[in-house]
Amino acid sequence: MRNPAKLHRYISIFNKSNDLLVSTVTLSSEEFEKIRLILGYGDNDPMYESYPVIGEALEQVSALLTGRLTRGNFDYFLDTDSQ
Repeated sequence: MRNPAKLHRYISIFNKSNDLLVSTVTLSSEEFEKIRLILGYGDNDPMYESYPVIGEALEQVSALLTGRLTRGNFDYFLDTDSQ
C-alpha cells in the first residue's frame, strides 16, 4: 500500500475545445476522500486511474472547493500521482 504522504491528489481541468490542460487544483487528503465518496468510489478502489467529475458530482465538488475550481467549458478529472 502506498504512503498517502507521498501522493499528489488533485483535480485536473482540461479545455473541452482543444484538450489542453488549463490548471490543476491540489487537494488535501480530507478533500480527496470526500470527493472520492461523492464519485462513489470506496476504500476498495485503489484509485490508479483518472476519474471524470461530471454532472451532479461536479456541482457537489464545486461547492466543496468553494471558488477554487475554475468553471466553464472544461472537463474535470480526479487524479492521483506519486511524487
